[in-house]
Amino acid sequence: MTGERNPELPAGYSYDYINAEVIMTRMAVKDGRFVLPDGMTYRLMVLPPLKTIRPEVLEKLAALVKEGGVILGPKPEKSPSLEGYPKCDEQVKHVADELWGASIADTRAIEKGWVLTYTDLQQAMDFIKVPADFNPEGKYPVVWTHRTKPGMEIYFVSNQGKEKLVFMPSFRIAGKQPQLWDAVTGKIRLLKEFKFEGDRTFVPLTMEPGQSWFIIFSDQKSGTSAESFESNFPEKETIMEVKGPWKVDFVNKKIGPDQPVVFEKLIDLGKNAADNIRFYSGTMVYTADFDLAQVPDSKHVYIDLGEVKVIAHVKINGQEAGGIWMYPWTAEVTGMLKKGNNTVEIEVANLWRNRMILDSQLPEKERYTWTIVSDARLGETPPASGLMGPVTIKEIK
Repeated sequence: MTGERNPELPAGYSYDYINAEVIMTRMAVKDGRFVLPDGMTYRLMVLPPLKTIRPEVLEKLAALVKEGGVILGPKPEKSPSLEGYPKCDEQVKHVADELWGASIADTRAIEKGWVLTYTDLQQAMDFIKVPADFNPEGKYPVVWTHRTKPGMEIYFVSNQGKEKLVFMPSFRIAGKQPQLWDAVTGKIRLLKEFKFEGDRTFVPLTMEPGQSWFIIFSDQKSGTSAESFESNFPEKETIMEVKGPWKVDFVNKKIGPDQPVVFEKLIDLGKNAADNIRFYSGTMVYTADFDLAQVPDSKHVYIDLGEVKVIAHVKINGQEAGGIWMYPWTAEVTGMLKKGNNTVEIEVANLWRNRMILDSQLPEKERYTWTIVSDARLGETPPASGLMGPVTIKEIK
């Protein structure tokens, strides 16, 4: 569901759009909050800036307000539907008079709830004593949402920018241990760095471009399996760089080189001089050997791919290290390394647009790809492609 935000939402608050069906069939009020069966709760419902509403929806809103809900919006005057006309308009006017009264005021108490008509949402938040929920404490390109479960407050925070973020947001939670749940790796760890100030908790966070975290506040410690570091986001120290040479096998021999190609250093394949490499689309397998004088004794050892376009799968000495598809382009390889010679195999898949660009220059019978609509054009620079590195082995001591 989409719509306009009128009045505009102040910073530090989140929202959802909702339709009449959900209001009628799934919404209730508990302890002054609108609640849904999936755990979402809301302190305020903002009506659209319209003068019409169906009578059955308005009657449900009236019932929710009397149970303790708070709504904000203009007083409706009639029904947008001709169903039951003209009685439907009389029903709307009757219920609207009950909720908003004859003379409109900024606030009007109705049994346990309130009807508000503020044009500034911050005034409404202040009136119902709802401080900002999530405050990034600065101008950062993050979006978030908040869900409540028994004994647990769940925040989802996402970096929407193209730069790494290091910041300390505050959460409208106090007295609970923060945890980080990583949906990519499935790991949970306690965040030891945090502070309470009044009814808020400040937690230092680090987020790579496009990265997201679940920040959980709970009385539970998530068992003994939850990891923790002294720092919330300890720096990974580089042990060595895997310099190659790199043997690259282009899996699709029909459009790529029929034999593996050796690269002395990692490059963007979209800039290669050979057409069957620059315009290759599909899977490539990068292989390289490297020597370790000593196996790291750290609890956490990683391989960092540097930069990949667009997705990779890693093996170390034949052992699965997992898939990598986003910043920071790392996979944990603890226990996979050995003293002496090691082999890394990185399977990379790129975009099919690379080949589409070449096909746009060929007669139809010679094209390898086919699509109903394509905006690939002659002379277009191919998208960045392949493993660009640098590939390094890192550790957290």
